[in-house]
Amino acid sequence: PAERARRRAAQLGADPETVLAEQAVRDERDSARADSPLRPAADAVVLDTTGLALEQVVAQISAQARRVAGSAAGG
Repeated sequence: PAERARRRAAQLGADPETVLAEQAVRDERDSARADSPLRPAADAVVLDTTGLALEQVVAQISAQARRVAGSAAGG
């Protein structure tokens, strides 16, 4: 959450602590709502991008896609 708030604050030119607080309220509201609560899909792959450069994120996504494609092809 802190890294997400830091990135968003940088985009907006806002205070990271303010963004973090607003984000926490929004995330709680969205995950607790009765209709379509915010939750990862059962088969979602969670990728922590904290501290990673764009190229590193792309490399991890590509590696995961290759793993999934390999297991779908039987090997």
